[in-house]
Amino acid sequence: MHGLHDLRQDMPGRGDEGGGRMSGDNVYDCLVVGGGPAGSTTAWKLAGKGRDVLLLEKRQEIGVPVRCGEGISKQLLDLVGLERDPAWISSEMDGAIIHSPGGTSLALGPEIAGPEVGFVIRREAFDQLLARKAARAGAEVRVKSEVISLKRKDGIWEAVVRTVEGEKRVRSRIVVAADGFESAGSW
Repeated sequence: MHGLHDLRQDMPGRGDEGGGRMSGDNVYDCLVVGGGPAGSTTAWKLAGKGRDVLLLEKRQEIGVPVRCGEGISKQLLDLVGLERDPAWISSEMDGAIIHSPGGTSLALGPEIAGPEVGFVIRREAFDQLLARKAARAGAEVRVKSEVISLKRKDGIWEAVVRTVEGEKRVRSRIVVAADGFESAGSW
């Protein structure tokens, strides 16, 4: 799988062509900002519980460019109920070393992490898989949609979203900010 067009096959009306229902008086249960693993998994799980979810990704393609973090623990995969698949697993890990910005390092071997540490993953394929799962569960998934402001009024969040069609207003009961370290917002 590659590209936005392939992702649209599983998410009709949810790309940049104006489909879906992102605008108007609709109030979503949850607005998820950011289509990486945390955002897409959140959207997938909430939509799977019957929640009305809008997942927004500012880039034109989910998973591209890969930003960071190609390692994932086996325990986390089990926790979210994700089947292991060679389509997005590059190799198995039996340990890792974590380096902090301050120069401190922490070695995680089997003696700390247990016998099943994790996998090195293909982030593009992994991220797109999670976005497809969110869409199939019922989330509205949109790319090229950047949240440029967010405020709370009368108990409802209102986001201004920049899209290829212009600015749109989105309302939601809760907001999950999963837009990473490059977040433009102060939320």
